[in-house]
Amino acid sequence: MTMRAALVIALGAAASAVAPATARADDQHDCELFQKNSGEILTNAQTAVDHMQQASQDQGRDAAQDAASAIVYFRQAGDAAKLLAVSLQTPSGQSAATKLDEALYAQADAFDGTIKGQGSQASLDKFKETTARLKAAITGFKQAVEGACGT
Repeated sequence: MTMRAALVIALGAAASAVAPATARADDQHDCELFQKNSGEILTNAQTAVDHMQQASQDQGRDAAQDAASAIVYFRQAGDAAKLLAVSLQTPSGQSAATKLDEALYAQADAFDGTIKGQGSQASLDKFKETTARLKAAITGFKQAVEGACGT
């Protein structure tokens, strides 16, 4: 798999994650936290994907800057998810936010490894694996939001 193909896979994961949930009082505390924080988390994840895509199109210094930005945005989204996880009351919400945090950091590390590995098959395989994990974590996160806030 080429780096460009891996980026397309990642784009699909983040693009599907931006739909906001409509509030319902199933778990008001967690719902409020999700509403306050999920936008930042998902926006940073989308921005990271945008930078990854741009890095695959750029060359030289511009590509390096976009790649570095992607890694930073993935980690910022992960940090925000980690903070959210410790604030939530429901175990399912905590678990979903923690899994998203871990998946975002894994994606940052895999993308960094892909860059350093200069597209080696092993680094591309790792990137593909973490992209699938990130997709699953985003789905779980969205389900936790829906569980707390309704659909």
